Amino acid sequence: MNRLKKRRFSWIANRFRGGILAWEHWSGIVSRSMMKRKNGSKRISIQAMMTLVFFATCFSLLFIASLDARSGGVGIPAGNSVLSGSPCSTGGCHDDIAGGSVSFTGLPSAFEPGVEYDIGIEILGGSVYGLQVAVVFSDDSQAGTLTSMTSGVVNDDINGTGILRHNTPLNSGTVNFRWTAPTTPQETSVIFKVAANSANGNFSTSGDRINTDQATVPQQTPPELTNKLFFAQFGNGPGLVSDIVLTNPSAANSISGRVDFLDDNGLPFLAGIVGIGETSSVDFSVFPLGSATISTDGQGAITVVGSAVISSEGTLGGVIRFNISGVGIAGVGASQPLSGFVVPVRREAGGINTGIAIHNTEVTAVTLDLTLRDLQGLPVSGGTATIADLPANGHLAQFIGGEGGLFPGANTDDFLGTLVVEVTGGNVATAALELGTVVGEFTTLPVTPLE
Repeated sequence: MNRLKKRRFSWIANRFRGGILAWEHWSGIVSRSMMKRKNGSKRISIQAMMTLVFFATCFSLLFIASLDARSGGVGIPAGNSVLSGSPCSTGGCHDDIAGGSVSFTGLPSAFEPGVEYDIGIEILGGSVYGLQVAVVFSDDSQAGTLTSMTSGVVNDDINGTGILRHNTPLNSGTVNFRWTAPTTPQETSVIFKVAANSANGNFSTSGDRINTDQATVPQQTPPELTNKLFFAQFGNGPGLVSDIVLTNPSAANSISGRVDFLDDNGLPFLAGIVGIGETSSVDFSVFPLGSATISTDGQGAITVVGSAVISSEGTLGGVIRFNISGVGIAGVGASQPLSGFVVPVRREAGGINTGIAIHNTEVTAVTLDLTLRDLQGLPVSGGTATIADLPANGHLAQFIGGEGGLFPGANTDDFLGTLVVEVTGGNVATAALELGTVVGEFTTLPVTPLE
């Protein structure tokens, strides 16, 4: 039994010898007050064990990590850690002297939720080093996730808050890690904290330099998406694919923004988007002089239609490219908001028909007065209609004639003329498409503002 205790004590001593804190310092204490000879053997007294536990607990910040991780020893005391602002020197484990430093490098000026950032730490003034790192909100709860990029630095936690710490003395004061920002931050800023030991490696508590640093990084303010592009018609379904193609005319700046899909009532609707799945909006960024394409998947049990609104921080060009199976492809540019317009229209019974799509660009309802006119500009009998209270951001899409057409009372068989629309209460964006039943009968028609 005595030999077992002796070997156990020797094992503990060797484990502590691997750290910066002094086994030589402790061995003097142990040899005087902890070891007792009896019958030619050494015994460890209760006082000795209590002394060891005291130093093990105090060894929270620097170099108890290896003991804790490998032998299941004590954890990191929350009140004597990087989160408390009282590193281990305050507990008597390190004779903290002036000098040395620690600082973050590569911190972003502002962070975006969910984005990864590679960050560095520089520790100066020692020959070996140790540290704890945390990124937290104001209540010390964890903000995002930390991934070590330096050998000898591992993940741990303090009362459930994830941190990084050394698990062996570091020969270099340069430490790198990756921080992934929280996807849904509970506050608009986070705090980076580090506590570090610039140690002299003399296996004693003397000559260590404990330093701390912290920096507050705000969440990046979303850009003002004040520029708008309106596409009065957008759809997806079996046999129908819509590609929104955006171009950036700036040679210097990327332009970010969002596309929203809105139904007839001006409410979000789900569309299947390639690479994303079903969604009612898509965020995007377009490189300088570059382009970005947002494509529907042409899937779904039914065809869904509505309008698409592009909101961006800068001016963009845009077009929607419709691909209808068995008919063809047509591109429709963004629509200018107008208080009135005229469109050329035609219809052939059983063949070509003209469809009109209208999007209310206002935040209040508008009223539409529609008049079908012949080639001389005269109203056609039965060719008037009023759409009262088209909802804010609402959508209307109909053919001029045939079943479900805008003018069921007008004779539009083999018709050629114009459609005039006047708006009360604001502006609308419009697209006009001429659609047939065979390949090639698919084209865009011009929309001209009324004088």
